[in-house]
Amino acid sequence: MKEKPPEFSDIPKDSREYKILIIIATRGIVSGYEDGTFRPENPVTRAEFASMLEKTFDAKKVAESLKFGDIPADYWAVGAIDEATQTGFLKGYPQQIFQPTQKIPRVQVLVSLASGLNLTPKSDPEKTLQTAYADAKDIPQWARAKVAAATEIGLVFNNNGTGKTLNPNQEATRSDIALLMYQALEIAGAVEKIPPQ
Repeated sequence: MKEKPPEFSDIPKDSREYKILIIIATRGIVSGYEDGTFRPENPVTRAEFASMLEKTFDAKKVAESLKFGDIPADYWAVGAIDEATQTGFLKGYPQQIFQPTQKIPRVQVLVSLASGLNLTPKSDPEKTLQTAYADAKDIPQWARAKVAAATEIGLVFNNNGTGKTLNPNQEATRSDIALLMYQALEIAGAVEKIPPQ
């Protein structure tokens, strides 16, 4: 018996977001809640993001497994976190800390994707950022080159279609992450292209 496709009662069915969420949910990257909602504005933790990465990318391991002092051996996302750090998508903090329950900021999501996909800027990162984002000054120095590289290939947050405000230090939402995972798969030619509305 074929599994029924997911439905999210809190997303308009005729929206581009709904179509993208169905593609991402069908691939097992995200899921809804038992009440049939998706809750697009809910923030995502670093552990949840690691789990989404594991389900999206089949990347090769480039680093040794790390043991984080704040992740017990039986933690629900230990395998996903291990995979995300070994494939270069995520890093921990100093003193072998991962902070799995920390809400992940948008800038960390872009840096993670650019790092795991091995992206480097093709032109001057500062020029790219200043052109793309009205709030480019808010992007931390450590993240600027990776955010520029992600921006150059089209991995960007929706921002209600404006594309001009990044809000880099704002918590990434479930909708944000689903859209970025879709964009990464679309760029790789792994999913159908859904035109903007």
